[in-house]
Amino acid sequence: MKRIVLLSCALMSAPSWAINKCVAPDGRTIYQAAPCAGEAKASEIAVQKAPPSTTIPIDTQAEIKQLQQRAAKAERERKIKELEAGNSRYRQSMTDELDALRNRKRFANNNLAGATWEQSLSDEMNAVTSKYDTLIRDNQTEIDRLRKEGEKE
Repeated sequence: MKRIVLLSCALMSAPSWAINKCVAPDGRTIYQAAPCAGEAKASEIAVQKAPPSTTIPIDTQAEIKQLQQRAAKAERERKIKELEAGNSRYRQSMTDELDALRNRKRFANNNLAGATWEQSLSDEMNAVTSKYDTLIRDNQTEIDRLRKEGEKE
């Protein structure tokens, strides 16, 4: 790959500096600015200056800006869909966890130990609800931010 780049540079214009290609006695190839040391076989490669950069026409700049705006919009829409799908998964997970806890509540005995266990399960249900509400609210805040950002453009 290096050879192709160096050779293509050599064909483009007059050389501006040289690079030495050194092949060490063990067969390793090294490219360096300094002359080869010791018993390394040397060959000089001329490196060309890059052609002068061209300015981008104004109409092309406008197209580039338009494409960048479209790409930003598409990325924003992708993120929104991803966050909305995440909210759906969170809601489903919350429902599943709450159903499992409700099912366990059915087995609570009608005594002090059963009432304590039932209270513990209720506390756990509140924690599950709180956890998923926070996750969903965070996603919704990000969705709202992305939508507002899209409206500004």
